[in-house]
Amino acid sequence: MSVTAVLEPPRSACFAEDLNVLGGFSDSYALEAPIVRFGDDVWDFRAVPDRPAWVVANHFIVRFDRIRQERWRSTVKELLCARLYPTHPAVAALPHHRRRPAPLGDITTRLLLYRQWLDWLDAHGITSLTEVRQAHCDRYLTGRSREISLGAISNQVFLPLREFADYGAILTDRYTEGFRPWGHRHAAHVTGYRGSRVNATPAIPPQVLDPLLSGALFFVETASTDILAARAEHRRLWAPLQPRGGSARITAENLERLADTLDGYRLQSRPLPLLRDARATPLDEPLAPINIRLIGRHARVRLGLTTITKQQQELLLSALRDVGAAPGGLHTAITEVAPLGSDTALAPWRDPIAPWELQYLTARLVAACFCTIAALSAMRYSEIVEIRPGSIEPLDDGISLIRWRLHSKLVKGQRHGGRPDSWQVIEPIVHAIEILERLHTNGPDDPVLTTDLCRTVARNPGHPIRRIGATTLLRDLIRWQNTDGARAGLASIPDVDGRPWPITTRQFRRTLAREIAFRPHGTIASKSSLKHVRANVTEGYWGPAGESAERFIDELDREEVAAREERARQRFDEWDQGQPIAGGARHRLEQQFTVIANDLQSFQGTLDEREQRLRKLLRRSAGNLHFGVLNDCHFTDPSQARCLKHLPLEARTGPLIAACQPPRCANASIHHDHLPGWRAVIAHTDELLNDPVISRKVPRHERERITQQRDKHAAVITAFEADA
Repeated sequence: MSVTAVLEPPRSACFAEDLNVLGGFSDSYALEAPIVRFGDDVWDFRAVPDRPAWVVANHFIVRFDRIRQERWRSTVKELLCARLYPTHPAVAALPHHRRRPAPLGDITTRLLLYRQWLDWLDAHGITSLTEVRQAHCDRYLTGRSREISLGAISNQVFLPLREFADYGAILTDRYTEGFRPWGHRHAAHVTGYRGSRVNATPAIPPQVLDPLLSGALFFVETASTDILAARAEHRRLWAPLQPRGGSARITAENLERLADTLDGYRLQSRPLPLLRDARATPLDEPLAPINIRLIGRHARVRLGLTTITKQQQELLLSALRDVGAAPGGLHTAITEVAPLGSDTALAPWRDPIAPWELQYLTARLVAACFCTIAALSAMRYSEIVEIRPGSIEPLDDGISLIRWRLHSKLVKGQRHGGRPDSWQVIEPIVHAIEILERLHTNGPDDPVLTTDLCRTVARNPGHPIRRIGATTLLRDLIRWQNTDGARAGLASIPDVDGRPWPITTRQFRRTLAREIAFRPHGTIASKSSLKHVRANVTEGYWGPAGESAERFIDELDREEVAAREERARQRFDEWDQGQPIAGGARHRLEQQFTVIANDLQSFQGTLDEREQRLRKLLRRSAGNLHFGVLNDCHFTDPSQARCLKHLPLEARTGPLIAACQPPRCANASIHHDHLPGWRAVIAHTDELLNDPVISRKVPRHERERITQQRDKHAAVITAFEADA
C-alpha cells in the first residue's frame, strides 16, 4: 500500500492569511473598509463604500479558483494584494510600487491578464516563473498580437508581464534575479506601433444622430406620459384584492362586479385582452387565449380559467361575442400623433399597452432618457450613472430666467469615490431626469440609472443593484424605431456602409464636440438651440467643480482646430474642381489657392508627403477661419470686418458672423453649401412681403427697403449659379 503526499499550496512570506487586502483603502482614503481576507479564494468587494456605479457588479468579485495552476494562485494573490495595499510595509519598500490603491474595477481585469499569461506558460511546459526567458515573452507577444489591437499591447501584454518582475521581491514564485520582460524598452520600440493622438472614438453620423435624437425626444416629451400612466395603472391593478362591501369570494358580488366591468368594455367598444402570443380566433376553447386574470383584476375579482364558475364563463363568452378580442389589456389612453408621411388625422402612436409590454416600453424610455442626457450634456457614461435622486438644482437669476444645474460625480482620473461635480443643463435633460426619478424605486442614495427602473415588480432585497446596459438599450430603441417608429411619426435610422451603426455610450460626448465645432447649423441645432447647448456645457463652472466641463472645452477646442483645417481643405478641393466662390474674399481666396496649387505642382514627393505639404500650407490661414450659415469668414484683416465697424480696432478680436454682410465684406466668402441658407432667407422675405396682414402694418418705405435687400440676396445666388 502506497501513500500519496498531498502538497499544500505555498503560503505567502509577506502577507498573512488573515490580512485585510483593503487596508490600503483605509490608509489612503480614510474609509471603513470591510474585511476581505488575503487567504480567501474569493475576494468580494461589493460592500466597499463609494464603489463606482459604472463598473459591472460581477467585477467586484475576484475568484482565484479560476487559476487552474494551484502553485500560482498564491503568487497572483500577492500581486493583486500589492496593487491594492501599497502602504503595506513589504510593498512600500519596493522601488516601482503604486502610490495609491488600484481601482477596484480593474482587479478582475488584471486577474484575467495574469491568468492568460500563466495558462500560456503552463501550455508550453513552464512550471515555474524562474524558467521564463525573453524568448517566451516574445512568443507570447506574437500570439497575443493576432488577438488584440496594437494599441492594446502595452496594457494587456507589457504591463502584466512586467509586474511579475517589478513586484518580484514579495512573490512566492518569481522571475530570475534581474530579468524584466523587454527590459525598460517602451512598447512602441518593440512593436513599432506609434499611437495616434487623434481621438479614435467615432462620432455618430448625422444621418443616424438626427432620427435617433428625434426618437429619444419623442419618448421623453410624449410617450413618457403614456408609459408612466400605464405603470401606475398596473400597480393599482396588482394591488392586493380588497374589494369594498365584502369578500372577493362572495359569488353574488363577484358576478355583479364582473358584469359591470364587462359592460364597461361594451360601452367603450374595447376588445377583451388576449394573452401574450395568443391567437385572436381560437378553434377549440374560446376563452383559452383571453387574459381573464387581467379582466378579473379590473373587476377586483379572482378569475382563473380552471376556477371560473359557469355564470362567470357565460358573462365572459357574451362579452367576447359582443366586442371580440385584441392585444392589450391596460386602459391607459394612448397619445395621438401624426404618422410619418401621412396626411390623415392624428392617430395613437401604438396599440393599447399589455401588462407584459411594460418592461420593454420602460426600457426604451430609459434608453431615450439616457440618449437625451448624453447627447446634450457632454457628460461621460461614468458621470451619468452616478446621478442620484434630487440632483437637479434650479437657478433663478432674478429676472424670471430659470436655468438648471445637474450634480453628479467626476470619476475618470479621480481617486476612489470620485469627486462631486456639476453641469449646466437644458430643459430636455431636466425632463429626462425627472422621468428617471419617477421610475426610481430604490433608496435616495442609490444611483438612478439601474436595471430596477424597468421592473414592474419590486426587486428582491437580497439581490444587488445593477447598472443599466445603456448600449444594449440604445440598440433596442433603434430597432423599435426602424420597425414601429413610423406610426409615431419618426423616421427610420439608416444603415451606414450597409450595416447598422455600432452605437456606444462614448460616442455621444465626441459627437457633441464635433457638432459644435464642425456644424454650426447641424443635427443637434435642429433639435435644440446649439448655441444654448454650448453655453450650458461651457459656462457657469467655478471653484472646485466643473473639471469635466473644462476638459470638454479642451476637447472642443481641439475639434474646432480640426474643423477649420478640414473646412480649409474642403474649400481648396472645391476650387480645384472648378466650383465658384462668391463674396468679398473671393479674389484673395482664389489667389491663395493658386499659390498653393503652384507649390504642389512643383513639389517632389510621395502622395502622403504631398498631402502633408498641402495641409501644412492650408494650416497657415485655417486658424482664422470661421464658418456660419450664409458664409465663411476669413478673419485675417480685422480693420476690414464690416461686422465690427462700431468697435475700436483693439477690441476686434473675433467676427460677429451673424452680423456679417458677405457680398461687401473683404473677409467673407460664399460657397455652394451656403446656398440653402440664402434661399431660405429669400423665401422667408417673400412670405412676409406677400402676407396681406403684415404688409399693411409695414410702412411703404420699409417694404421698399426690404425688397431691395431681397433683390440683393437673389443677385448673389444668381451670380453664383451663373459662375457654376
